[in-house]
Amino acid sequence: MTLWELILRNALGSTALTPTSGKRPESMMRSYQRFLADSITELPNVLAAAEMGMGKTGATLTGVRRVLRANPGWRCLIVAPLEVSRNTWPDEVHEWEHLEDLTYTVVCGTEKERLAALAVDADLTMINRENLLWLWKTIKGKAGWRWQVLAYDESSRLKGFTVRTKGSEKTKPQLSEFGVLVQARPLIKKVIELSGTPAPNGVWDLGGQARILFGHSSPLGENKNRFKARYFDENQYTYALTPKPGAVDEIMGHMKPVMIGLRSQDYIDLPPLYFNPVYVKLSPKLMTQYREFEETLYNQEHDIEAVNKGVLTNKLLQLANGGLYKELPPDPDDPDAKPKREVIFVHDLKLKALESIIAEAAGKPVLIAYSFKFDKAQIKKRFKDAVFFDEEPNFVKKWNKGEIKIGVSHPASIGHGLNLQHGGHIQVWFGLSWSLELWDQFNRRLARPGQKAPTVFVHVIMAKGTVDERQYESLQTKGITQDDITERIRVRSIPT
Repeated sequence: MTLWELILRNALGSTALTPTSGKRPESMMRSYQRFLADSITELPNVLAAAEMGMGKTGATLTGVRRVLRANPGWRCLIVAPLEVSRNTWPDEVHEWEHLEDLTYTVVCGTEKERLAALAVDADLTMINRENLLWLWKTIKGKAGWRWQVLAYDESSRLKGFTVRTKGSEKTKPQLSEFGVLVQARPLIKKVIELSGTPAPNGVWDLGGQARILFGHSSPLGENKNRFKARYFDENQYTYALTPKPGAVDEIMGHMKPVMIGLRSQDYIDLPPLYFNPVYVKLSPKLMTQYREFEETLYNQEHDIEAVNKGVLTNKLLQLANGGLYKELPPDPDDPDAKPKREVIFVHDLKLKALESIIAEAAGKPVLIAYSFKFDKAQIKKRFKDAVFFDEEPNFVKKWNKGEIKIGVSHPASIGHGLNLQHGGHIQVWFGLSWSLELWDQFNRRLARPGQKAPTVFVHVIMAKGTVDERQYESLQTKGITQDDITERIRVRSIPT
């Protein structure tokens, strides 16, 4: 008896049909996936706030297929991070029997490759978000728009509400990806937004997503200024935004009918995440240097000045990680010369801690997130067998086959939608991020369905007594804020 027969018999009884294609039948979708697919089919627009690893890609494609088949001639544009649009979405089409009749084209790669892919008329057009402006210009805007359904993966990216980029001395302001969607929205019949972290910074993050979700008539406001004026008070000194009394309830009242909150703990037995803070201690000399830098905004040892508190925080994080960027003046004889910077390495304490973690792993694969480019350079120099996500085109496949023992990436590159659970169960933060979204996303790369280990270990390397600790604490606090929002739209059980 094949594995599929055993699974089907256990799930559906001895009369279950055995698939002949080697793909999973639709009957094997989990109850919440079917619920999500039904919601996508029935609701005019939907924001699926489903935690990572819950199979929302397959559920979304199931709902999209139903919509397309009910409306002959309709097409769907899927916007996602690069690796997700290039690998995850196509892989999911091939994973399920009921999706095998969907045609798709992937508009990624060189311009020649993108143009060739764009020329294909398919049910699904998959594109990375960085190419949205290119797409808009290439099809001549509204004149060439041919997609009635929009599926936007990781929609929290729309939170900025920014229609145009700032531009520079050499470039004019351009439409942002958000701006492209604002222009195209009147031509779109249905919007599906997907996010594991829809509001990492509170209800403010929902304004831009609502604008694309509802279109011009968004109940949260047509633009950023109206959204802010209606629901927030702004501190005149720090510019921090605080929701007005009753604003959270009103915002969530508008969003609840179109938001679906799915949490893995309600439906799936995922391996727990065990967080292990690993502290390194700076030498007394380095700690004195750190404190003086913090108080005076000037590092006398290396002649580095922080022009404001924001820059100082970044410099302190650099120092905690083991290096400092020092800005160098441009060449006075070259009017077009750009400022350069050098890296000053000040300690290797985090590298030693990383060595210990890798040694304790005893040959088991370790997935590492770094913050700064000099972190990457240090790791590459110290660990000759390290494989970097941005340098290995087949990273995902090799990792899942167990061919990579030390995998390294910036969390912004590897954080979204990638299935890495088959390659290991040990993660390390060499340097943290202020972004709750990146924190959550990276932490869920290994704790996904199919992970065989009983626990996923997340080691967080921090320099004791530094801004590292504040950063770690901030991520916990932000998590509480988002949890409150997702709790309001949480679907704990699916009606049968």
